[in-house]
Amino acid sequence: MMTRRLVLICVLLTTMSTTYGLELGRLEMQSALNQNFEGEIELTNVGNLTADEVVANLPYLDDFERVGIERTALFDLDFETVQQDGGTMVIMATSSRPIEEPFLNFLVEVLWPNGRGLKEYIVSLEPPVFGTEGIVAIKPMQTTPPTTRPEPARS
Repeated sequence: MMTRRLVLICVLLTTMSTTYGLELGRLEMQSALNQNFEGEIELTNVGNLTADEVVANLPYLDDFERVGIERTALFDLDFETVQQDGGTMVIMATSSRPIEEPFLNFLVEVLWPNGRGLKEYIVSLEPPVFGTEGIVAIKPMQTTPPTTRPEPARS
């Protein structure tokens, strides 16, 4: 009886991990404001999937409307699924034009043989920093303590 329960628990745990399937993870930005968009989205729970079986794109307008996100014309994002050394899989997101908006809010759709997933990404694009020093620290303003005025003589 105990062995039977242990086998049942093992089967449930194994099927639970495959039931959830592929997930879109964190977006790592590799570009800045006024540059072509370049980002890398990590994929988790890929199981035995290959890069050819995972297709990412911007979803249809209906999906954007359903979740309340405006799909603007500035999106010309292309996606490519890449198998990296060590077996990890990522989606490379790129644009052919510079992104001029400091904040982006968009959906990514991923399709694989047994499912489909959507994930919202909100990106803050910072201006690029040029120079070897990086960003120069702002020095605090120098203040002098208030001076006391001598009180006028009383008559």
